[in-house]
Amino acid sequence: GTNYTVKAYNIKRLSDLWAMGTSSANIIGYQPASAIINEAAIANAAGQGEDFIELRVTSGGTLGGWKVVEYTSSTSFDSGNIIYTFDNSFAPATSDLIAVHFDSANQAGFVNEDISPNTKTSSPAQTPGTQPNGNNGAWDVYTSDSGIQGTDVCLVLLNSASTVIDAVCLSNKDGDASSTMMNVYGDFYDDHAPQNADTAPVKEDMWPITALPVDATNDAAIQGMCVTAPTAGNSAQRNSTGTDTNAASDFTVAAQTMGTANP
Repeated sequence: GTNYTVKAYNIKRLSDLWAMGTSSANIIGYQPASAIINEAAIANAAGQGEDFIELRVTSGGTLGGWKVVEYTSSTSFDSGNIIYTFDNSFAPATSDLIAVHFDSANQAGFVNEDISPNTKTSSPAQTPGTQPNGNNGAWDVYTSDSGIQGTDVCLVLLNSASTVIDAVCLSNKDGDASSTMMNVYGDFYDDHAPQNADTAPVKEDMWPITALPVDATNDAAIQGMCVTAPTAGNSAQRNSTGTDTNAASDFTVAAQTMGTANP
């Protein structure tokens, strides 16, 4: 954080009894950061290093209290679908990458590097198929969640005030989304222009679901508005410039690049 000096002059008690003088104290302030979802691998097994979600920091500062959410069925962001909550001490720099690794039970020796005083190299860097699947070029954190739903899923990034900062929806495009996922897609539809209904839990226009989802009627069309779900060893990757138009066109599917810049 940044050190600041705060001074107070001519302080008065509430009783209006005077207490003249000057006092000062040093405090540490933290600028709120900003980040986007940069990459997601949702079909990996141990041999591919398990599933992961990678974030890219677009403006350095604190990410304390930010949450990564797997939004698949719930009508609220609760403990059942919150994948990871970043430690209050976590303050990455601009352009840093953060890898949220799944299935920590199979990631022996892992270290959650967002917890001070850990660094990007606190968790051993390994290659996929070994433990843990960290990368010394990125911040590595681990969740006990066994893996991301590999059929239809929306991944959501919340700030410390639980405002949705970014989201990406992925689908295997098999023509049949579950009724619960169609409800999730309906939440994004309600909040997309021109509806702008701001219905909870997603209250922001974050993904262009442009038609009202109706289960067993237009599943394929709705799935077509999502990023194609990657297969094992591959990931959905935001383009290298970090373009964020909240649309499937921001992403391509290619060989995973966890912890390094997307091509």
